[in-house]
Amino acid sequence: MTRLHSVDPRDASGEAKDLLDAVRAKLGLVPAMTRAMAASPAVLRGYLGLSGALGGGSLGPKCGERLALLVAETNGCAYCLDAHSLISGSVGLSSEEAIANRRGRSSEPHADAVLRFAARVLEA
Repeated sequence: MTRLHSVDPRDASGEAKDLLDAVRAKLGLVPAMTRAMAASPAVLRGYLGLSGALGGGSLGPKCGERLALLVAETNGCAYCLDAHSLISGSVGLSSEEAIANRRGRSSEPHADAVLRFAARVLEA
């Protein structure tokens, strides 16, 4: 079976290196998904551009991570759940809150309403 080529950040050069360095600077690590995307810098550039645009939306990074935790849990994606559990701490979510968010709940009323709505959308 053909597998995706993954770029080791230590061996990267040119635009792929610049993009992977930016990912490491922001997250403190380089996830496997972005290493695979770096095989085509255009793909990684596009992903990072979309991710940045969504991160700058009106929901903000904390709410975005709450939603990502819920979606990862609902979809049963262990990779995404691990990644967003790690990122959730960097945006100020406690581990207890992240667990509640995975279940579509929050101790904060506004976030709870957002997550309950998102859970219903995911169910439908």
